[in-house]
Amino acid sequence: MKKHTPFPAPATTDSAPLINQLVQFFEELLQQAADESDVPTGPGRRATLLIPHLLLACVLQMIRKNFSPAQVGRTLLLQRIGSFAPLLTVSRQAVRQRLLAIGLAPFTQLLQQVQVALSRQSPQPSACTLAPFASTVVAVDQSDLSAVARLCEETKALPNKSERLLVGKLSAVFDVCRQQWRHVQLLSDPSGDGTLNALLLLEDLPKASLILADLGYFGFTWLQYLSDQGHFWLSRLKSKSSYRLQHIFYQHEDTLDALIWLGVYRSNQYPYLVRLVQYRHGETLYRYVTNVLDPALLPVPNVVRLYARRWEIEMAFKLLKRTLGVHLWWACSRVLVVQQLLLALTLAQVLHFLQADIAAQAGVEPVEVSLDILMKVLPQASWPCPFGLVQSLISHARSIGLIRPSRYLALELPTIPQEAVLPPPPAYTGRFFGRRGNGGKRGKEKQDMVCSKIPRSKKGIGGIS
Repeated sequence: MKKHTPFPAPATTDSAPLINQLVQFFEELLQQAADESDVPTGPGRRATLLIPHLLLACVLQMIRKNFSPAQVGRTLLLQRIGSFAPLLTVSRQAVRQRLLAIGLAPFTQLLQQVQVALSRQSPQPSACTLAPFASTVVAVDQSDLSAVARLCEETKALPNKSERLLVGKLSAVFDVCRQQWRHVQLLSDPSGDGTLNALLLLEDLPKASLILADLGYFGFTWLQYLSDQGHFWLSRLKSKSSYRLQHIFYQHEDTLDALIWLGVYRSNQYPYLVRLVQYRHGETLYRYVTNVLDPALLPVPNVVRLYARRWEIEMAFKLLKRTLGVHLWWACSRVLVVQQLLLALTLAQVLHFLQADIAAQAGVEPVEVSLDILMKVLPQASWPCPFGLVQSLISHARSIGLIRPSRYLALELPTIPQEAVLPPPPAYTGRFFGRRGNGGKRGKEKQDMVCSKIPRSKKGIGGIS
């Protein structure tokens, strides 16, 4: 079956800058959504700076890691961009005013078009073979954004701690299987709690999704909500969390696989049985908890490997904030800030797609494809691309360091023989059953609710009713 790609082979086999294929990809999308109302600006006149031309210049400067209204203006004056000839005259202020005039709609539309175009391609082999029982695997996290740099006239006059310089923070969901941002939300208050916002971002997840979250989200309310929604979850265990052992599957030295009840005090108890996985790596003792209760469904080594995949959302944040320049804001206008963020997200989706496509065709994990090297190669390299952009990158990947070993895959994992794992008892009593105040019909309902979250011999899955 012929593979479809948004970056096909060019018409000529001569050496050409790789960045030209990206520009062509974006220009085709912009032409499909060209707004005819943007062409005339008055009776008998045409716009001197069309939206597609402006957006292409912004994308080009973002790839070159040199994005600012001034640099965009220079690019519009000095360089032909796709089918657009250089402008005769344009100033930094004109670029800024044009960006403020068009607002967020063109940037939002471009991001949506890119997501649709990438989703139409042949599906890549899932990187989530570690959890075949899950419909998808996502990582949840949030990241603070740097304040606006005081580099232009608009911001130089503001005091250092001015609220106008504060941008906020990102609350996001990253699809580990597809290597794409699923949701990104900009929160205005950088000191606020993003847990509630994260729950809202998870509302459209398919049932039986596996959610990876760090210790910042650990809490009984959060975990119970995910279980009640029919999702799997995997988290680190807080160091001072109390628990009571219910059943031990396997134990040897510091390696432990067991079922536990979280919380030993009545005032703070988690209602469902969970699984504790513990192992030592060097001098550090790691503890993980999950509602996947069957060791045969999710073995201990896969628990460790899966949680290591949570780091991919951190690398995705790094791509946005450092590589794509979101750590440096060029204006404190909310419109311009969000435009820069939308532009970075659009380009990030393309780079993550290229990363996953290169990894799939080269037979490596996505984390072994360096996004930093990819961003350096695209604006610099001029290679013939007889078989398309991805194949051209793969042919040079190892020599330029685009594909290299990742330390996140070099984990020292415990080896547990399958015959050494003890089977679980056939059934458990609900945690709240038989307590004072919980008897009668209400107590029976609570018992049924808890026991519905505990695996039976046929299901072997905890947390899904």
